[in-house]
Amino acid sequence: PAVTTPQPGDPDYGMVTTVPSSTTASLSKRSWNPDDEMVNFVPSNPNELASGTNIRVRLSQDLSTTEARPGEGFRAVVDRDVYKEGRVIIPAGAELRGRVVAVSQGHHLGPHATIRLRPEMVVLPDGTAYHLYAQAVQSKAPNTRTDDEGGIQASPHLKKDAIEYGAGTGAGAVAGGELAGPVGAGVGSLVGAGVVTAHMMMTKPPAANLPQGSMLVFSLTEPMELTPTKN
Repeated sequence: PAVTTPQPGDPDYGMVTTVPSSTTASLSKRSWNPDDEMVNFVPSNPNELASGTNIRVRLSQDLSTTEARPGEGFRAVVDRDVYKEGRVIIPAGAELRGRVVAVSQGHHLGPHATIRLRPEMVVLPDGTAYHLYAQAVQSKAPNTRTDDEGGIQASPHLKKDAIEYGAGTGAGAVAGGELAGPVGAGVGSLVGAGVVTAHMMMTKPPAANLPQGSMLVFSLTEPMELTPTKN
């Protein structure tokens, strides 16, 4: 159909009835986007090793909750290269140095024996040293585990304790049953359980032992500045 142009006197005269295609395209490109003004990428500082980077090491000496004391130093050897954007920052063979900051002997019915290590410096094979903040996130030493605060704990012997507790309860029930029937069996179970509990309370709880060569993983809690420090 023919397109008519409004003439003077027409109520539509002076109104924009068509929009050039180029203008339409421009408007469509400027339509609202919920992601406008949002930062979708934050570049990492090229002079830092990011927080959360893991450093796998092997201990250079024995550590144990029965002998270690707060303030005592420890050393470990980096077991795997640590990279940043394809570049080796901490090579395998570098030495991690730090201190024991806390030791607790634990309790059978409470917190387990725990040792907490604080890495302070990593020294590269060429002598370059970097200061760092990190905590343990994994321990491969036998019968140990890590807690949420970086402590290395003796693993609980739940299965062993349950067997001992069950054996004591059962033995008490048998003895009580032979002496006084069903009632005696019930009393005997309580006595047997009490004997085992008393035995557990009197014996030392298991220690957290980290033999030389034990593999530990530390995770940076703050970015590690790649500015050499004094060795």
